[in-house]
Amino acid sequence: MPRLHQNVLAHAMQNQSMLRVTRRSPWIQENHHSKKEGEAMKKQRFMIGVVLFWCVLAVFGAAWCKDNGNGTVTVNGLVWLKDAGCLGRMNWSDAMSRPKNLAHGQCGLTDNSKAGDWRLPSIDELKAVYSAKSQFRNVQSYNYWSSTTYAGNTTYAWSFVGIDDGGVYNFSKANDCYVWPVRAGQ
Repeated sequence: MPRLHQNVLAHAMQNQSMLRVTRRSPWIQENHHSKKEGEAMKKQRFMIGVVLFWCVLAVFGAAWCKDNGNGTVTVNGLVWLKDAGCLGRMNWSDAMSRPKNLAHGQCGLTDNSKAGDWRLPSIDELKAVYSAKSQFRNVQSYNYWSSTTYAGNTTYAWSFVGIDDGGVYNFSKANDCYVWPVRAGQ
């Protein structure tokens, strides 16, 4: 006789109520908790899940995105220019050099940054900032350049569509796309 049947029959012999359950469904062992205890356990598990969710959100969410109040927003430890359209559109070569000239007093910056602090972000950095786009102003619905060259054709680079769909595309470096500067966190 299979072990499950032996266990069910042994319990059934000790407890008549178990015998009724065994006759209806011999494959299910009776839970020895009352219905009231079962509901209490469900509520307890649910509350533990809610508490864990909020703890994780508090720990990771608070550090993840912060408006610094000085023309910058910190996302995942990187400092981004809050005005995502300030530098406008340009070809990739200009986009690689233009952020290096950005400094305190330009584009609403009051962060004491200096020329040379800012750079063009990688495609992965641009993708990571997409979900925090509501923290920025002047986010354009047209492509933003990344510093990442497309491996399939070095005359192309990866670009990112800001507000529309978060899509990533490769574009000829001769095209004009927006520039959204980033710098290291402090």
